[in-house]
Amino acid sequence: MKVVSQLMLGCVLAGLLAGCARNGPFRPLAETCPVPVTSATPPDCSAYSVERRPDFSVAYVELTDQGLFHQRDQLEKALSLVSDTSDNTPTQVVVFVHGWKHSAEASDPDVVNFTNNVMPVMAALSPKAATVGIFVGWRGASMAVGKNLTFYDRKSSADHVARGSLRELLANLRSIRNRDASKYNRVKVVVVGHSFGGLILFNAIAG
Repeated sequence: MKVVSQLMLGCVLAGLLAGCARNGPFRPLAETCPVPVTSATPPDCSAYSVERRPDFSVAYVELTDQGLFHQRDQLEKALSLVSDTSDNTPTQVVVFVHGWKHSAEASDPDVVNFTNNVMPVMAALSPKAATVGIFVGWRGASMAVGKNLTFYDRKSSADHVARGSLRELLANLRSIRNRDASKYNRVKVVVVGHSFGGLILFNAIAG
C-alpha cells in the first residue's frame, strides 16, 4: 500500500512538473525584427525583443519572478526607441503590463491584442508622432495546465515584480520625458495594466 501511495505521489509530481510554464525569456534576442504589415508576429520574429512595424514599434521587456530583468539588453533597446528619435519629433509611449495567465510569448492573446488592436489605434490617433509600445512580460502563466490553481502564487509574484526592475524602467521613461519637457512636451507616456498587471503598476508607481 505504501509503495502504491508513493507511486501515485510520484505521478502527481511528475504531472505538475510537466505542466510548468516556461521560466526563461520568450524574447531573448535583443535585436529589431521588421514586420511589414500590422498582423500577428511572424514566427521568425517571435524571439526578437523589438518589432518595428510601419506605424509603430513594440519593445518587450521581461521580468523574473523576483522582479529583475531577464536581460538588461531588452531595457536598453526599449529606451533607445524612445530617446533616439529626432529632437523635434513628438513621441508617445504606451507601457502595458499583462496580467495573470499571460506572458510575452508571441501567440499570447495579450500580445496579439496589444500589437493588433491597441497600438494601431494609438498610432492612428497621433499620426505625426512616433509611437512606441513597451510590453512588460512576467511569469503570469506559471503552469501550462491548471492555471486557475495559481491565483495566490501569481499574486505573490506580482508583488515582487512591482518592487523590482519595473521601477527602473518607469524611472528612465520619466527622466526622458522630464528632460524633453521644454520641447513642447515631446514625450508622453501612458501606462496600462491588466488584471495583476494593474496591481503591479499601481504598486510600482504609488510611491
